[in-house]
Amino acid sequence: MKRIAILSSLSAFALLTGCQSEPAHIEFGRDWNPSKEVVLDTTSTFHVNDPIMAQLYNGEAFGVDLVTLTVYQGGLASRGKQVYTRQIKVKASESAVILKGGGGAAQQLTARGLVGASAAGTYTFEFTSQGKVIAAKELQLTRSQEKQ
Repeated sequence: MKRIAILSSLSAFALLTGCQSEPAHIEFGRDWNPSKEVVLDTTSTFHVNDPIMAQLYNGEAFGVDLVTLTVYQGGLASRGKQVYTRQIKVKASESAVILKGGGGAAQQLTARGLVGASAAGTYTFEFTSQGKVIAAKELQLTRSQEKQ
């Protein structure tokens, strides 16, 4: 009986240590599930007035108190000029951070507000910490009512 308990403990340990964390990535979405703390209705194309939320998943605890978000004009391969940058406070023990504006529909963040520009085009979002890139992703901003 003791041998079975030891073997099952070793199996559980091997299973847990064999699990790898999810790679760091960014999700953009139009809605938020507070109980699961995840962005919903994800896409990479938004009209300038669309509600938007951005979530950075680190895959493991941040281990720092600040991350930096920098937005550039252009895509990942051809980044242009910097649109803006901002410091975001995080808890060192957390593995995700969300940018979603205030509470209620009146204080909801729009795509224009998140990007920091109202011109249509491609923008690159880059999260960094201590000089290292955590994750980067493109976002397409449109001014027409047609969404891709």
